Amino acid sequence: MAMLGKLESSNITWLCGGSIIDEYHILTAAHCALERPNIVRVGGHNIELDFRSGDRSERHEVAKLTLHPQYRPPRSYHDIAIVTLRRALVYSRFVRPICLPPPDLKLRRGMAAKITGHGYQEFNAGELSAQLREAQIQLVRRKFCNASYARLGRAFFDKYPSGVLSHIICAGDEKGGVDACQGDSGGPLVQHNEATNTYHQIGVISSGFGCGNPEYPGLYVSVKHHLKFIAAI
Repeated sequence: MAMLGKLESSNITWLCGGSIIDEYHILTAAHCALERPNIVRVGGHNIELDFRSGDRSERHEVAKLTLHPQYRPPRSYHDIAIVTLRRALVYSRFVRPICLPPPDLKLRRGMAAKITGHGYQEFNAGELSAQLREAQIQLVRRKFCNASYARLGRAFFDKYPSGVLSHIICAGDEKGGVDACQGDSGGPLVQHNEATNTYHQIGVISSGFGCGNPEYPGLYVSVKHHLKFIAAI
């Protein structure tokens, strides 16, 4: 897990999450890259601590931001980007890359997945969580998401004029109350592979409507559908 921030006059504003995919690259959301983050934090679970407090976190300068060429805001399709670091990460027990999904990965409704981040616990309320948090959610049929989000009218179709397409993953909790929220954008949606006992990142936290509303599951960029973009960096 990585945290993207903007360092200005010795003050850091934490913006979004991300995930380590190799020694030099962090996967995140394109709308996060538009905020022009210039610092990345890895290795720690509390954003209020640093190495002087015994925390194992590291801060790395950003060398380059690469947005998907088909990301064209205000539309949210292909909301994925790669952050290139100025110096290489040193892998350790606390700094490790996430596995990317195989191109033939099959996803089904009801599959369990996990999200992590420092985002808000309530929509438009409070502040970022100092401690890294995680939650388990389930994959939801795109048909359900399209029907639900269509009720929002222009608030949805301005961002997704063709609806929730195949390169978007819909996921949430049927009872509500469990979801990604503001500040979690760019973070990973991961799935456990029991056969290999490894985790694959299947999605990037992109958008939603509110936080934890069972009628509006979260929308995630499918990593499988963007493997060529990632490999080209």
